[in-house]
Amino acid sequence: MLDKLQLNNQILANKAAVQKARLILVNKQVQKLRKLKQLKDKHPENKKLEMKFTRATEVLACLKKIKFNEILRQALLNQKSPSAVITNGLSTPEEIAQALYFSHKTIEEIVKHLKSVLNINDSDTSWRDQVVEPSKRKRKQQRTERKQQFRQERKARKELEKKRNEWLVENLPSVPQESEAPVESEEKPNTLQAMFQEEDVDKVKQVQQDRKKQQEKVRVPKEEAPVEDSSLESDEKHEAHHTVDDFFITQTGDHYLSTVVIDRKQPDQPDDGMVRKERRSIQNGHHRYPEKRRKFDRQDWHSHNDRATKPFKRDNIRNTKPLKGSSSSKENDTASNQLHPSWAAKQRQKRIEPPQGSKIVFDDEGNTASKVVNSKSKESSVKSVPKSDSKEKLHPSWEAKQKLKPSIAQFTGKKIVFDDE
Repeated sequence: MLDKLQLNNQILANKAAVQKARLILVNKQVQKLRKLKQLKDKHPENKKLEMKFTRATEVLACLKKIKFNEILRQALLNQKSPSAVITNGLSTPEEIAQALYFSHKTIEEIVKHLKSVLNINDSDTSWRDQVVEPSKRKRKQQRTERKQQFRQERKARKELEKKRNEWLVENLPSVPQESEAPVESEEKPNTLQAMFQEEDVDKVKQVQQDRKKQQEKVRVPKEEAPVEDSSLESDEKHEAHHTVDDFFITQTGDHYLSTVVIDRKQPDQPDDGMVRKERRSIQNGHHRYPEKRRKFDRQDWHSHNDRATKPFKRDNIRNTKPLKGSSSSKENDTASNQLHPSWAAKQRQKRIEPPQGSKIVFDDEGNTASKVVNSKSKESSVKSVPKSDSKEKLHPSWEAKQKLKPSIAQFTGKKIVFDDE
């Protein structure tokens, strides 16, 4: 906490030292001005010397204007180097004058003495606001000065308004006085005129209502009787059909009715049932008509497929299918012609043959317990179709693939069974 009373006492005690420093700085600045003036007289065309001379005169005025107590307070708060401020061309004359005071030796010694007496640390910033804060007497003085300034401004404003009004009265032309005749009220319209106006309004309303009715009729057109004359058919195609356009709205608030030709067919377009792209490709010779798909001869397969009259199952057909070499296969071929092609194809599929060979059952120890010979395998081997017949009916590509297949050699040797040991 800064002791403001002690600070004020120290500033007053160092008043004489600050005034001596001021005299020294003012004398130095005067000597500088004399030298600049001599150079200016020698070189009157040099603009740099003129600028330096004017700047030095402004700095001299600021040196004389600054009060001694403000010098010491600002010196305590200063953190910039005074030499940098003096050499800077952008600094103002007031800043240069303060920097000249801060760079003086006597003021530097006074600032060090004040910091030691008041126990001020540069790291702590709380004392800076207290140094700048004015005293009660100064605050009161500033308040009174502000009030006086405000009163003077208000007084000057009133005088200016008064002079302006006087000038307007003198210079503006006189306005002609109004006639003494009493001001008549607005003339009432004649009865005939009012009647005509009302009739016009009624007519406008009727026209608007008629338009709305016409638009509604256009939206829902009635079914007209068919015209027998063929000459009128071509004209009807190109008539303007009214279509509702939701994007636009009329003044009455209804949708806009656009007249667009709905028939997109061109008048000269050939009626061959083809798309324009196909017609172009035919003209250029790049198009070929697709081949017609072959239709199977159904031969009333609906009646044969009726499950109510003749029920049958898919499994029964496949299991009861005879072999190709048997005599009953011919009878079935004639019957299959009467069936649907898909069912006939399923009947011609190769039936599932029973397993061939013997079935061996092993014990838990791994020894053969029983051996069952499949009796059906022998019968099937006897009844099997010869390879020559099957090869004749195969496609040549399948025959070539079968030749390329590697033949698996039969297992020849002894089977050795090991015990647990």
